Amino acid sequence: MKSLVQLWRVLAYELASICHTSASRDWKTVQRRVEDEGFSFLTITLPSFAKDLEQALEEGKVSNGHFQSFKKDRRTGLPRFLGGFLSTIFDEHGALRADVADIAEPIRCVRQLCYLYQKIELECSDARKLAAVRAFVDADSGAAQWEADHDPSVLQDMGRIAPLLFREVFSEIDQLIYEGDLTPRHGPGTTADRLRGNAKYDLAYWPSRLDHVFPYMEYGLPSLGRESLFKESVVQHPGEDMELPARVVLVPKTLKTPRVIAAEPTSLQYMQQAVASPLVRLLESRTCFVQGMIGFTDQDPNRELARHGSLHGSVATLDMSEASDRVTVSQVKAVTQRFPHFQEALLATRSQKAQLPPEFG
Repeated sequence: MKSLVQLWRVLAYELASICHTSASRDWKTVQRRVEDEGFSFLTITLPSFAKDLEQALEEGKVSNGHFQSFKKDRRTGLPRFLGGFLSTIFDEHGALRADVADIAEPIRCVRQLCYLYQKIELECSDARKLAAVRAFVDADSGAAQWEADHDPSVLQDMGRIAPLLFREVFSEIDQLIYEGDLTPRHGPGTTADRLRGNAKYDLAYWPSRLDHVFPYMEYGLPSLGRESLFKESVVQHPGEDMELPARVVLVPKTLKTPRVIAAEPTSLQYMQQAVASPLVRLLESRTCFVQGMIGFTDQDPNRELARHGSLHGSVATLDMSEASDRVTVSQVKAVTQRFPHFQEALLATRSQKAQLPPEFG
């Protein structure tokens, strides 16, 4: 950790020279607070400092709610930490200076110093891991509660609007599934049955739900040779009550919180990729109504929209916590109700149960 702290010092002095200020007091603050708070000062507290800066830039001034964990200058209201940089961004009253050309460089420098270690790949504390798992469970419970709290007309509206936006895409996907014209592939991630590399191709587990929509003989076997036919005779086709659950695992994101993912059984992941590949391609195609607003393989549309929103405020990113965990089955059914093969494929490739990590169960 000492070398990482020293790297921050070298960068701070270099950026201070670019902005014609001094970082000696800032370095002393970092030394003291890292000693008192640990490495979380660099990985959690400083990114929060940068977010306060970004909010102040948007509001055009520094308010009392910004930079609360830092001492402030009584006269200007600016934090003393990185004060040399901030005094070139805000005036003596805490208001944003008008000359954009003069403040662009110090803004870049502050953000670089504060976000330097935001996404460093280190283990979170057990307490933060437990909080992430609890948030996952709460999101799942909240999804179930959503159906009880909302009028059924909301789902009807979703079913009516979805075809207006995605009719061409969903229709083509529906046709591909009906004709069996999908190409499955394995994803790079971990799986519930812990298969890795070439072992993933030994598909000895193929649930009955999945086989009903995607027959093992068509999608699970590499060929119809003698060896493959013998393999089909020993493959497991468990019913719903005996299916292998998805495995909830934690992967590094930031030291503030890990990312919670559900590792699917290999066979389900295999067919999820079969559906996802043409779906992504069609959503990004020029014929799709939302083309240019959704980007999976190409981030340029997202980047350009974010830039436009930052400049003009006419569009914004909605970043909902645990967003994908809040989508309910009834919502998926409503959106795809006019595309029965597509709906059936989505439901067949979805695990119905998930197993929490043993230490958090």
